[in-house]
Amino acid sequence: MENNHIEDGVIAQDHTQCNNLWSIRESLGEACGATVPIYKYDISLPVPVLYRLVEDLRKRLIDHGVMGPQGSVNDVVGFGHIGDGNIHLTVFAKEFDPKVKSLIEPYIYEWTSQYRGSIAAEHGLGIKNSEFIKYSKSPAMVNMMGQIKNVIDPNGIMNPYKVFNNVRDCQELQ
Repeated sequence: MENNHIEDGVIAQDHTQCNNLWSIRESLGEACGATVPIYKYDISLPVPVLYRLVEDLRKRLIDHGVMGPQGSVNDVVGFGHIGDGNIHLTVFAKEFDPKVKSLIEPYIYEWTSQYRGSIAAEHGLGIKNSEFIKYSKSPAMVNMMGQIKNVIDPNGIMNPYKVFNNVRDCQELQ
């Protein structure tokens, strides 16, 4: 990267290249020496600040003594389709450490909110992130999401018990 511009990239030209790129992506944990756990986040941010989240989280984990030779974290990496503001933030750990997760969450959600990003990019909110929706969506927006869900799925049979089943559940998330 020179002058804050990416100078190289790869676009698959055929099915084989596409599969090869996905294989690299899926083996990233092994390449970084991680076993479990791997903390994964799918976040969208304005492109100019996108990779700064990786750098800031690395610094935070180092400053708190959990990353490095004596710590429980191997590395923090960001990859994905960064041209459209989507980053797959991944923290590779040597072992489970409750302190690590408490240093990551809600820090990354607060960081993302500061730059008006989204805590759930192309893969959607899901169950894991539902308690953190308030960092990237207003109470009015969460309520509207619940109302749309109720119109489309009044019986709550589509993806039941995920995120919210009705408007009352949405209000609890605010």
